[in-house]
Amino acid sequence: MPQPEIQQEVVLPNAEARVQRPRAFKRPFSLMFGVILAILTNVVFWWGVVALGMMLIPPKNPDYGIQAVIAIVAYAILRALRYFHAISLSCPLCHGPMLHEKKCHKHRYASRYLLFSYRASLILDIVTRLHFTCMYCGTPFKLRK
Repeated sequence: MPQPEIQQEVVLPNAEARVQRPRAFKRPFSLMFGVILAILTNVVFWWGVVALGMMLIPPKNPDYGIQAVIAIVAYAILRALRYFHAISLSCPLCHGPMLHEKKCHKHRYASRYLLFSYRASLILDIVTRLHFTCMYCGTPFKLRK
């Protein structure tokens, strides 16, 4: 009876995962402005939601209605600013928009945290680490030189 051949795993030298050093991002102030716009837009949105909820709960205070209207107008203005700024800010390598998601496939090394989108994860990385990975090409970037 023939013996089955035993397969051995071949380990090549330097077969570790290739680690790419982060590149310096060319427009860090523009990227930080986009991040501040994104955070401010979310704060104004939730301010409007809370003001609208407080307006409906007795005792009814008309000041909350005024705050809700101001929040809606501010949200619309900030959202438009954020959109026009985000489409102009692109990755230096793949030219994909950094703070504006497209419907295409994301890179396998793009970071995405639980319960967050790729854009929210990118913003969280920028705020906490000053370091991020492009969601379209997977290239790591840093904001400092």
